Amino acid sequence: DLAWCYWCRRRTLEEVAETTRDFRNAGIKFWMITGDKGPTAKTISQTTGCMTNEMQIVDCQPDSIRQDFGSILNYQSEK
Repeated sequence: DLAWCYWCRRRTLEEVAETTRDFRNAGIKFWMITGDKGPTAKTISQTTGCMTNEMQIVDCQPDSIRQDFGSILNYQSEK
């Protein structure tokens, strides 16, 4: 397994969408992690192609962050 972090700060949506397509075409699995509010994050993820119908949205909150990340890791290991 390879872990890598790519930070797309202040990129255009077109640039992020291109990177998303490149990752998918190369078979690279990735997560979108953002500090945006839920509706904004969902719109960005749909517009850039980060989100597909098979994906799960996890809204992490400070009081449940460990449980939220546990859910993400369990979801990924089931695939």
